[in-house]
Amino acid sequence: MSIALPTQPTIPVTDFGKLTILTYGAPKAGKSTLASKFPKAVFFECEPGLNHLSVFKVPTYRWEDFLEACKLIAKGDHDFKTIVIDTVDKLLSAAYRERIDLEKIRSDLQDGAPVNVDGTINLVHYSAWQAKEMGLGE
Repeated sequence: MSIALPTQPTIPVTDFGKLTILTYGAPKAGKSTLASKFPKAVFFECEPGLNHLSVFKVPTYRWEDFLEACKLIAKGDHDFKTIVIDTVDKLLSAAYRERIDLEKIRSDLQDGAPVNVDGTINLVHYSAWQAKEMGLGE
């Protein structure tokens, strides 16, 4: 594949629901405060620290809690439009303790686990699928 310079600018995405946003910054920089302004946000709270905000939050300190929260979102019986994982590093630490090897991921993909158009895996969608497969969802 060769690389070429663009001849046209990209067309911006105007539907907020189609965006994936990663906010990175120092502790107490205001990342959660910013995310609390997103449309109909629910926080998957992976570590304490949201007490200064009035937000909808689900404590997801353990990987199993995160999977259960994904199951609830996947059911669709809610009005939330934005999922905030606060913070991703704590979630990944919890996920790391629940190690999934490459062969398991390959097997899951063959069994129908969701994949993005570009072939990458969305952690929330994959986790919701896992929860469903484990009998935690519909």
